[in-house]
Amino acid sequence: DSVMANTYQLIIIGEKPETTADVNKRTRLWHKAFPGFTIKIESTVAENDKVVVRTKMQGLQKGPFMGVVPTNKTLVMRSFTEFTIKNGKITRIIENWDEMSIMKQLGAIILN
Repeated sequence: DSVMANTYQLIIIGEKPETTADVNKRTRLWHKAFPGFTIKIESTVAENDKVVVRTKMQGLQKGPFMGVVPTNKTLVMRSFTEFTIKNGKITRIIENWDEMSIMKQLGAIILN
């Protein structure tokens, strides 16, 4: 039995809300770009119907991602995710991750 509600919403800070179909597409993109990536939960806080998780994702870029051709570079991405839970199912996910850091690590931008 899935922990996700039949319909749920993903909101990535700075982007338009995504539907379940959008989330599935995004998930496939991540798996193609970073096959075998790992996600480690670094901390968790829960209160009422909210759970906030700080994670570290790490993977080797083997496929195109966000307009960047495969680089074979390792990406380390930290993010904060807030889950809203109703009747034991996740109904909304709000994520915040550093897109500029991703682009810097993949060599798409240079910051001094």
